[in-house]
Amino acid sequence: MQKKDMEKIYGMHYRELYLYAHSLCRNEEQAKDLTSETFYRAFVSFDMKEEKLKYWLFRVLKNLYIDEKRKKPGVLIENIEVPVEESPLTQLLKTEQRMVLYEKILLLPEEYSELLVLFYFSNFSVREIARMKGATEPGVKMKLMRARNKLKGSLENEEKL
Repeated sequence: MQKKDMEKIYGMHYRELYLYAHSLCRNEEQAKDLTSETFYRAFVSFDMKEEKLKYWLFRVLKNLYIDEKRKKPGVLIENIEVPVEESPLTQLLKTEQRMVLYEKILLLPEEYSELLVLFYFSNFSVREIARMKGATEPGVKMKLMRARNKLKGSLENEEKL
């Protein structure tokens, strides 16, 4: 893979991969590590057509996360950080509303937060998510609906307080 190709791929997919990694591990440093390792593996071994690259990158990142989770159970999951300085996450999520929404999504169970991040922040279609998760499209639609309802309930409960 050429250097200019690597830079192009990095620029196109870094934001989405980082947000996805952060939604999984909920830790900025670990999300950076997972994203970097994903790109490293892509640059070393990816040799497929570009239209399959995004799916492949997300699959590699998810597998890296699962591998790390198996190695260190319990350490990686519930470590939510509040950044003091402007972090890469804060830079990526420009508006306060998106930041609040993203933080609320992270408080949902992992199966729901992962789907919402893939669909809304990484712009995967229901079909792509179904293929990635090994599920049916109607099953993904149903889980997305449940995830949206849970998020809506969470936001409504906060407004009442």
